[in-house]
Amino acid sequence: MVLKDSKAFKMYFTNSPTLVKPRLAFKINSTRFIHKSTASVIDAGTSQINTTISDLMCELTDFQREQMENNNLTQHQVAAIHVNMESQTCTISLIGNQLQQFSFTLLTGHDERVIESCITSIDTTLAFKMMCLHGSMDTTKRDELTSSITTNKQHHHELSE
Repeated sequence: MVLKDSKAFKMYFTNSPTLVKPRLAFKINSTRFIHKSTASVIDAGTSQINTTISDLMCELTDFQREQMENNNLTQHQVAAIHVNMESQTCTISLIGNQLQQFSFTLLTGHDERVIESCITSIDTTLAFKMMCLHGSMDTTKRDELTSSITTNKQHHHELSE
């Protein structure tokens, strides 16, 4: 649209101090008519972005440091648990060995009592057969008792060893 009355247009704008008369785009761009230049707006935006990125990097660094501390703490806790588990495993193994030794002791004691019982039985049998031998007048009976007594004494000697 072309202005027909340029003087009336200029007069209209003189009443409004914030409005500026129309100018060519080339003249505006070359004289930096706009109060804030594009470069200054970009610089301000870049500065704001740089500040935000710096803050974000600081927060990220703090987060990484905190995560590293948490990781180290977790590793120390796992190591402590591992040492504790090893200690408990050794303790349980020691208790198991002691129980095994105790059961061997019980079995050995039981075997010894069985052997003692057999020896006592043989001794009683020997005493009875000796009394029978002294009281018997029959030679065949005496020979059988003597043979039985000899066998019982050998068995007694084997068990005593």
